[in-house]
Amino acid sequence: MKKYLIQIGCILVFISSCHPTVRESKTSVQATKMDSVKIEMAEDIKDLITSGFYNKEETIDEIKDIFYNEPLDESWINEMAEKEYNKRLAEQSSWPAVTDFDKLARVFDQLNTSGIIALHKAGNTRQDGEEDTREMHQELAGKGIKTTGYCFYHTQDMDRAIDSHHLFLAFGDFINNDQQGAEIGKKIVELLHQSGFATKWDNSIETRIEILNINWLKRFGNENCSYEHAKKLLAKNK
Repeated sequence: MKKYLIQIGCILVFISSCHPTVRESKTSVQATKMDSVKIEMAEDIKDLITSGFYNKEETIDEIKDIFYNEPLDESWINEMAEKEYNKRLAEQSSWPAVTDFDKLARVFDQLNTSGIIALHKAGNTRQDGEEDTREMHQELAGKGIKTTGYCFYHTQDMDRAIDSHHLFLAFGDFINNDQQGAEIGKKIVELLHQSGFATKWDNSIETRIEILNINWLKRFGNENCSYEHAKKLLAKNK
């Protein structure tokens, strides 16, 4: 009886594996998954290009890293990246000569020149940004360069700013002095106001500074917002 059941089971398995409906169903599931992945990839490609921090080639590399465990249609990825890049590049020709991002970059330059480490796109979380600024603080201290505090936004902050037009800035000092931390916050807000930004902040070191109604228009190229650019300005405090 047992041998008979095993034989029947083998026959059923063989039939199901050969049945066109089964094969079509499996193919359909795979196609649906691929379509779903492509939808997600398309959204990420657009977000990366819109951020202004990634050109076409860098966007392609990022997508491959993000979706490393998914089947990749490289020709499709290249096509989508080129399409979004060219579209954004064409839009940039109609932007004002000085965009909100340019104003923000200038504020960060002023902070760096004054000895406050100001970093764009500092990691993916607040913890990442704090680690990056502290590492830079220690690196510069070893070269005799004095830095008193920090200011940054991370990638999640940037993504929200692109959609909501509100950008949160983290800030603080390196010795956990509440008064000094608050003074750094006040300086940041003062420079933002001088550049025409409206802000929301309760003067507390526990609350991040919120830039209101920022229109995220960043041209391609990171010469004015890289970590190396920040270090060159900070070096003036030696």
